[in-house]
Amino acid sequence: MRLVNLEKYSTRISMRILLLVFSFCLVTSVSAQISYERMKYAIEHNDVSKVSQLLENETSNKEAMKAWAFKMAAGYDRQNIMKFLYNKNMACDPVWFNTLVLRYWNDNRKNDVEYWGLRALALVETQLGKEHEEYAFGLRTLGLLYFRQGQYASANQCLRQAQTIMVNKLGDDHKETLEIKQTIAALEKEMGN
Repeated sequence: MRLVNLEKYSTRISMRILLLVFSFCLVTSVSAQISYERMKYAIEHNDVSKVSQLLENETSNKEAMKAWAFKMAAGYDRQNIMKFLYNKNMACDPVWFNTLVLRYWNDNRKNDVEYWGLRALALVETQLGKEHEEYAFGLRTLGLLYFRQGQYASANQCLRQAQTIMVNKLGDDHKETLEIKQTIAALEKEMGN
């Protein structure tokens, strides 16, 4: 009889512990959802001070919140919020950064291409190294921008460095390597070489 009571008692305790854990997870999830909703509202309304305040109050997943907020700000094209978050040493995926730069390239936003392209290069260098293909892709994008702008010396430097990386990583006959070589040939023709 006593053994049966102990089993019932331990089952009740186990159920209470499960209920407490579930309640904690639910409250944490709701709290996180509210934080993200508030951040989204601040970004939509271009409120840098509110974004800053929300980040200061965030305790559990500050880095994830910064990375999410940056992508949200990029989606709404909130440059001032993006710059604020970038300056907060935000951890972000360098490949995603290069994608953002290409989006600005396709939208013909040359100032944003250069500004974020240089930051993407720094991020790729820090996280992946100067010999990574993503670094070469970033250099190529900046080289093309400088070529378009008539800054031939800067374009030449970026494109040649990208070509070296691509040859070493992908080989001489790879499509990306050949495209850079063609761009360098066009640049040399434009420069009169």
